[in-house]
Amino acid sequence: MLAKHPDPTVDHVLKTWAPRMIVQGIDYNDLMTTGERIRSWDDWCREWCVTAAGHEQFARKAEAAGNRESASEAYLMASMAYHFGCNNSPQNLDEYIPAAKKRVECYAKAAPYLNPPAVRHEVPFENFHMPAYLRIPAGVTKPPVVITISGLESTKEEARTMEDGFLRRGIATFTFDGPGQGETWFQGGLIVTAPFFCGSALGRDNLTEQGVDAHTSRPRALPQVGN
Repeated sequence: MLAKHPDPTVDHVLKTWAPRMIVQGIDYNDLMTTGERIRSWDDWCREWCVTAAGHEQFARKAEAAGNRESASEAYLMASMAYHFGCNNSPQNLDEYIPAAKKRVECYAKAAPYLNPPAVRHEVPFENFHMPAYLRIPAGVTKPPVVITISGLESTKEEARTMEDGFLRRGIATFTFDGPGQGETWFQGGLIVTAPFFCGSALGRDNLTEQGVDAHTSRPRALPQVGN
């Protein structure tokens, strides 16, 4: 159980978001040690980035040594630490923007080595492109596909652990940053409900030539915890 934090905002976020953070790939030890270093809400993003940078450094060393499995795991842990550092604290863009870009960078380094791999796609929508990852279960011919629709502060990188559950059952996954989410925010995308679901339909159309059964695709919303 998490001890009460003296900063009320940090205390609330830790206690309400801890389940989501752990499920999506944050190590419990990181949750404890990073939480102990945070003295006030202004420390949140910076300290999670310190944790993320440690995993990223380990990943680079493992990669240089040819230890691809260890490197990929560390890159994923770094991506999630950067993610949960910045997605809760957009009030400081000097910290938010570098962390958001690091989230994308670290996940991209691990993506080709996931089991099954995550293949990047870009879906054109209005005046920008929605980046996405398609994962297809091995040994399944033209599998059905689940299209993941993220919540307000979620991004495509966060969905990996939930994707794994579908993939084990022979279902492909297609997860994208909708208008205003993740990378599209840097392209000027805005979160508006109608365009977002149009974007989901375009994502489905984009799957017709990717070796999956797009006609049986089903949308799935990422659950929101602790809002």
